Amino acid sequence: MKLGEYNYIMIALCNNLKSLRKLKKMTQIELADLAGISIVSFIRYENDPESNPSLNALLKLSKALDCDIFDLLKENIELEKAQHEIEDAITLNKIMKLLIKYPKMQYPILEILIQHQSTLK
Repeated sequence: MKLGEYNYIMIALCNNLKSLRKLKKMTQIELADLAGISIVSFIRYENDPESNPSLNALLKLSKALDCDIFDLLKENIELEKAQHEIEDAITLNKIMKLLIKYPKMQYPILEILIQHQSTLK
């Protein structure tokens, strides 16, 4: 691995830690505590591409974030896809709540969704 590739991976790690933490709606302190690492170390990992976290720290962070360790090192494109999936799941959850809230209106609600399915994508 060339030095430039290593730097790119470490920059991706910083970005992904911040993005995943925000997706989970966690503060830096909450994530550091959950992962069992010091807040100083976590802030360094999230902000400094030269921080060089240990494999053990990466494993703890991936467990705390409920993701694969490789997800921490991937390009942000993967995180954007995950964010869209989460947004879709939230929308689906809202639709399900509507269907439960208005049981007598399930059929009309589903008809409206079918009519507007192209705009929902």
